[in-house]
This record gives sequence, C-alpha cells and structure tokens, in this order.
Amino acid sequence: MEQKEQANSLFKEGKYEQAIKIYSDILESESDNTTILSNRSLCYIKMEQYQEALQDAVKCTKLKSDWGKAWGRLGASLYGLNKLDESLVAYNKANQLEPNQIYQDMIEQIKNEVLQVKNKMEIPDLKNISESLKSEGLNTDQLFNTMFDSVMSNPQIMEKLTNPEFQAKVLSMQNNPMEAFKDKDIMGLMGEMVKNMKF
Repeated sequence: MEQKEQANSLFKEGKYEQAIKIYSDILESESDNTTILSNRSLCYIKMEQYQEALQDAVKCTKLKSDWGKAWGRLGASLYGLNKLDESLVAYNKANQLEPNQIYQDMIEQIKNEVLQVKNKMEIPDLKNISESLKSEGLNTDQLFNTMFDSVMSNPQIMEKLTNPEFQAKVLSMQNNPMEAFKDKDIMGLMGEMVKNMKF
C-alpha cells in the first residue's frame, strides 16, 4: 500500500496523528502537493489544531486558488479560530467555485453567529445610529444583511478580501484605523461596498 492510501486509511479510522505523520513525510519530497496539504489540514481540523490547519489551507489556496476544497479547508480553519468574518469570506469563495450544501450551511450558520455577536455588542452610539436609520425606513439588521449581500455578490470585493496581502494590510491598521483613510486600496474597497448596497 502506497503512503497516501495508508494515510487515508488511518484518517478514516480516526487515527489522525498517524495520518499526519505520513502526510508530512510525503510533503518533505512533494511540498506543493495540494491534495496532501488539504488532507493534512483536515486532520488538523479534526484534532482542533486550527493554527496548523490554517497554515496548510493558506498554502493550498495559494498553490491552487481555483480549488473550492482548498477554500473550504481555509473556512473551517478560520472558523475554528473564531475568525468568523474571514471564515465567511473563505466559505463564500469555496461555494462560488464548487457549490456545495455543506458550504452553504456553514455560510448561513456563520451569518447567524455574526448577527448574534453584533446584537450583543454594546456600542455607545449604536442607538443613535439605529434611530437615524429607522427614520430613513431602514433598520440595522437590514443594513447588516445588505452589506453582506453587497460584499458576496461583488467579485472585485471578494478578490480583495481573499487576498492574503490585502488581509495583512487591514490587520496592520487595526491599531491605527485612521491610516485606512489614507490607503487607496481600502478606500476603493469601501467605495465599492457602498456603491453596490441596495436598500
């Protein structure tokens, strides 16, 4: 039995650590093997070692950006790390490339979880914002859902959000949000989001 088949058999038996060892051995000589990277990522996900799973998934999407399963692994890894927004983007990309009920179910589940988090947030100006929106005939939930629809239906926005370099740029500005207003890429993305929102 070749190594890949042996590792796959171990995975089916729930022997994830042993399977990972064999997948790792294969990757020493075939570092760009996306199937093996994807399989090892899934093993890590099953073991709840999401950071390791994420590393394999990211590499997989870079090597084979048009493979839905790679984006699905990325979505699962990010979800395990409780990075819901990023997980949602990855699952949408996966579903866009390879429509799948599992991806669609996860998209709905994450949307609901994000809404629950949003509803629990205590933001001082939220009431004022909400009242202003209601006076215009729009409530905050409608706005939130409209933003989701805008993002997911726009290929330009999706391409930016799934670009690792762009994600790194956004993360680097978390401590100094005002810098975002000076960045053409980020302001361009915000413009696209607003332009495509339909109330």
